[in-house]
Amino acid sequence: MNKQKKLVILLTLVLCIFIMPLQAFAATGGNHMVAPQWDNTSMVTMSLRCSNYNAHCDVQVIGYSGTTKITGAVKLQLRIAGIYCTQKTWNVSASGQSLVFEEDQPLAMKGMYRLVLDVDVTRKGTTENIWLDKVTRYS
Repeated sequence: MNKQKKLVILLTLVLCIFIMPLQAFAATGGNHMVAPQWDNTSMVTMSLRCSNYNAHCDVQVIGYSGTTKITGAVKLQLRIAGIYCTQKTWNVSASGQSLVFEEDQPLAMKGMYRLVLDVDVTRKGTTENIWLDKVTRYS
């Protein structure tokens, strides 16, 4: 076999390695959506509704049995010139396996808003971080 054929075969094999399907770990959520798979957390729901210059923010974090605490922050951010700027931060905490957060926040202007959840969920001595966001346009 000449060098050119060997090179083509080698490049083809390298390309095949890069495009091989890789295994992804996720749990199937409701409505056949892919949801993250966590060790300490069984469910997270987030809602951000904007109307009448007011943002209604809802977050619920449910840990598996044995969860002892959930602590962190919820942030409401406004996108300005492509960068999300924090408008309001709420420190949140709960002892036990569930955290429920619901707040209203006045809005100064219309635009793209993001609700960010950044919490640590502790269960059986181990802590995992949950970081999620929900984006909505208020126009």
